[in-house]
Amino acid sequence: MTDEESIARGLEAERAMKLLGPAFELVIADYLGKIVDISAAEPWEAGKISKLAMATKIAREVQGQITAIVRSGELAQEKKRRADVIADMPAEKRKWALMGGVR
Repeated sequence: MTDEESIARGLEAERAMKLLGPAFELVIADYLGKIVDISAAEPWEAGKISKLAMATKIAREVQGQITAIVRSGELAQEKKRRADVIADMPAEKRKWALMGGVR
């Protein structure tokens, strides 16, 4: 995937998280609350508790994947910004920057 594709994908994921982030938090909180309720009222219902725990884990993993895509896009943007700065430098300074001397 090119940096441009990664940036675009990251921006799309960021927009998605603005919409879905609160929903993820609500679902996760609801599932955790139900786990507590079932554990207190029906502690013998391990199957229900396990299913809710798995649903919570899946919601967190999906949320984490979207967040990772956002971060990947941010890193690609920073890489592109740095490359643009280096490209605009005079040749002598660019040589040092490419060797890692300038950040």
